[in-house]
Amino acid sequence: MGRMKSSQIAPVSGLTIDHFPALQDQPINNLAAGETLSLSDLMRVKIPTGGIIQWVIDAVDGQQVLPKLEGVILAQALIRTLYGKPFEETGGMEPPICFSANSLTAKWNRSMPYPDNLHQFGVPTENCLQCPLAQWGTRPKNGNNANGRGMACQQRRIFLLMTLESQMPLLVTIPTSGLKVAKQYLIGLQALGLEHWQVLTSISLIEAKNADGIKYAKPQFLLLEKLPATVVQAVKRYKQTLEQQISTLQFAASYPVLTADAANSESVNAKD
Repeated sequence: MGRMKSSQIAPVSGLTIDHFPALQDQPINNLAAGETLSLSDLMRVKIPTGGIIQWVIDAVDGQQVLPKLEGVILAQALIRTLYGKPFEETGGMEPPICFSANSLTAKWNRSMPYPDNLHQFGVPTENCLQCPLAQWGTRPKNGNNANGRGMACQQRRIFLLMTLESQMPLLVTIPTSGLKVAKQYLIGLQALGLEHWQVLTSISLIEAKNADGIKYAKPQFLLLEKLPATVVQAVKRYKQTLEQQISTLQFAASYPVLTADAANSESVNAKD
């Protein structure tokens, strides 16, 4: 069987620029003069605990529960966070003691107390690839992680998702348990010669269990269609405008918001 080319993936639903509120010529702006936009201002999408296979969005008109997300992945980042205390103790209100916006170079906040239960593994290093806390089997035993399975320094992938319903992109956090499938999807697009912002993507959830039998929701990615050339050009312009407002690498200033819900939802810290 020959390799499928991106040109063979034709648009199937007749999507146009008019289908995307974010691509309209005269977008609504409710910010005050001089006010800027940050990642922490965006609506966040979190994976519920307990294996519930529906997305939860906290919107201004109430909480929305959706079986799947559909949209265009505008930008992404692979981040790392090392917390000194479990979510059960802090409620997500305490910042991590070490953070990386790209999973390559980290910043250790030495002013925060270093947990006694991590000393046996070492201390954080600036190089994430060599850090002893970024190895499997280093996560302290507590709560659902009774066997100490997983990494002390947890890795997540963050997507900015432009949907068919909202003028503003959603901030979607993929926890450790979904990193493998997310990477496989992105590589699959690359094999077709496609950028992640040139296609309409569906992200659904399926029920899975970790080695201890604890249920959790695992994301599934599906390429719905390749965007028409006119829409791709509009998306590219929108991406450039958005990147001037929000750098995909400036996650450090927003890390409490970006990681608090994810830390709770991925307590199983499954390894695929």
